[in-house]
Amino acid sequence: MILASPGQPDTIINFLGSHFGDDNVVITSDLPVDFAFWGSLDGQSFKILLERKKCPEDLYASWRDGRLRRQCLEMATNPGPNYLILEGNLTYDDRFKLRSGRYRTDVGFEMLTGLFLTCTVSGVWPLFSPNEEGTARLLITAYNYFQKQEHHSLITRGKLQSPWGKPGKSDLVLYLFQGFPGLGPNRAKWAWATAGSFRNFANLSADAMQAIPEFGPKISKSVTELLDMKCPASIVRTLK
Repeated sequence: MILASPGQPDTIINFLGSHFGDDNVVITSDLPVDFAFWGSLDGQSFKILLERKKCPEDLYASWRDGRLRRQCLEMATNPGPNYLILEGNLTYDDRFKLRSGRYRTDVGFEMLTGLFLTCTVSGVWPLFSPNEEGTARLLITAYNYFQKQEHHSLITRGKLQSPWGKPGKSDLVLYLFQGFPGLGPNRAKWAWATAGSFRNFANLSADAMQAIPEFGPKISKSVTELLDMKCPASIVRTLK
């Protein structure tokens, strides 16, 4: 059974109904997000929550007014896997500036990457869908996957520990830290060395972050605002 909140596009609801049967697609106003269903692992049941964002307009609007942060915090309380479905196209020009429909914003690649990393730290995994039909297919794939008695999903993997050492095969971790504006390789190394893991870094207070070498008030402010999912003023001005 797939649960859906009111107001979902007919394209998605009808596609799900044709696959599962109309009686197995239930519209309910009790959901904190757009979709939910139950999965199983080792004989135990858990709920999967999925929030759909139409890109780029809905993603930006919910980031601007704080809905995205509230929804991610709500999903973070759910012990099962939680997903943010980004539906539509996010394209970049040669200067890595995001095009938002007829709007041109100064949301850079790093800023958007930082936002998605923040969602992941909160236990919300971004998924991408090209259109409404793609979203329906994605929901069906996720549902079928989590109905298996044995599967290897993100919720069954241990947390990756990433203590700072000599650069080598673990260099990928540095790219996680560099997903925030102003964090180049040097600051990324200091952040990793100080926090010990990306998750610890994301949970640092503003004062603790300023204590990291080469981190000043300006860098700390931009990073902590993004970690708190506060919409940058540039997006607010663009969308008004």
